Order: sequence, then structure tokens, then C-alpha cells
Amino acid sequence: MLKKLPALVLALISTWAIAQSDYPNRPVTWVVPFAAGGPTDALARSIANVTSKQLGQSIIIENTPGAGGTIGATKVARAAPDGYTFLVGHMGYMGAAPALYKKLNYNPVADFEATFRFPDTPLVLMVRNDHPAKNVKELYDYAKKHPDQVFMGNAGLGSSSHLIAALVANAAGADVKK
Repeated sequence: MLKKLPALVLALISTWAIAQSDYPNRPVTWVVPFAAGGPTDALARSIANVTSKQLGQSIIIENTPGAGGTIGATKVARAAPDGYTFLVGHMGYMGAAPALYKKLNYNPVADFEATFRFPDTPLVLMVRNDHPAKNVKELYDYAKKHPDQVFMGNAGLGSSSHLIAALVANAAGADVKK
């Protein structure tokens, strides 16, 4: 019990400190740098619903899609550092974009601070019901034989869906079209 006492005291002090502040005294904005209705948006809205009840303040989901998430990330990097604008982070524009773009208008390390971690969202590789490939090996084989007939959908250059699709295409030795 004594080993846990410092952590308990810190938790109580931080709870008291938050209770003494008036934050948040206006709605908080979460920028989702993808189109509305996608998995990142749906997850953000679900978490925002619960979080807003805990905060006692509205959380506005603002979809700012484009350029694999870098437009939304730039918007948040330029926002006032007042704790009212957050970016729903994603490995594409936070981890891969610096290697993919010659110039970013933000620095993923210097311009952002992680506040909490969203649950992981799975990526799913799918084909049409009537496609001849019924598993990954068959899809690889099909892509090798028909490289001009395989297309992929993704959330933009550098997004996780783009990178995974490119990885699958590379592993298949195919030149998959966007």
C-alpha cells in the first residue's frame, strides 16, 4: 500500500488541480484529417461522445481531408496552443509523411504532443465477391498475371491504407494502379 501512496497522492492532486481550473469552458475541436464516415472519423466520434460527457463540454469533430492527412495536421500545427484544438493522430501523416514529402508544413515531433492513444483500427484487404482471388496468395498470383487490372483504394499518399496496399503490391511483385 505504501508503494502505491505517491501515485494515489499525485492522482488526487491532479484531479483537484483540474477541478480548480475552468478548462474546458468552451467546445473542444478534434480535427480528423480524413473524410467523414471513414473508420478514423467513426472512431473519433465514438470516443468524443464519451469524452465530452466526462468533460462536461462539447467536442466538435472537424473533418479536414486531403493529402493523406497532412492538410489537417498542418491546420492543427498552426492552431493556437490553448488546448482547444487536437489532432486525431495517424501513423501516415505523423510517421510516414516526413519520408514521403519533400516539404511538410509541420514537424511531427516538434509541433505535437501526444495526449492519449486511440484504439488501433484494423486494415482489411478485400476484393469483390465475384473476383477469382479468394485468399492473399491467389490475389498475389492474380496481380502478377494481370497487373493492369488491379486497382487499390486508399486515403491518400502516405496514409496507412496506401502504405499497406503498396507493401502488398510489392510483395506480390505487381505494379498496382491507384
